[in-house]
Amino acid sequence: MKEKNFWPLGIMSVLILGLGIVVFLVVFALKNSPKNDLVYFKGHNEVDLNFNAMLKTYENFKSNYRFLVGLKPLTKSPKTPILPYFSKGTHGDKKLQETLLNNALILEKSNTLYAQLQPLKPALDSPNIQVYLAFYPSPSQPRLLGTLDCKIACEPLKFDLLESDKMGRYKILFKFVFKNKEELILEQLAFFK
Repeated sequence: MKEKNFWPLGIMSVLILGLGIVVFLVVFALKNSPKNDLVYFKGHNEVDLNFNAMLKTYENFKSNYRFLVGLKPLTKSPKTPILPYFSKGTHGDKKLQETLLNNALILEKSNTLYAQLQPLKPALDSPNIQVYLAFYPSPSQPRLLGTLDCKIACEPLKFDLLESDKMGRYKILFKFVFKNKEELILEQLAFFK
């Protein structure tokens, strides 16, 4: 009597199982795609596709301008906003948490935002700067606080927190729109105690 060989069935079952797992993962990924957080005015896919262009715009901005902000006149401890994608989570790191607190602005119910945009090269046009406030993390769109007029010197921007604003971590977002229609978003971490 001839013995049966089960190797072909084993190979076939592994291939079918693998194909089933792939189909399941594709269906799962389509049903659970990342939600657009829009905290930085762009969805995840748009950021992934255009990150190199955003980084180039940020590097050009740093080489052409110096931008400082603060909730008090900028003579003492001005802060430099950064590209949002460079900010780090703390994940329990006490030293990093202390550094973030030292570099953060402390919000009150009524605030005045001081800013300084200093061109580093002559004959640079002043970009349009919109200022937004976003509770972090939040699925809602950031709230427009106003526009900074920095043609000669930046005018202070007064804003109040709403009654519905909670204590916690905020991000002040600065949306720069340049003459060539390029956009750049910088963030400054802030806390409301």
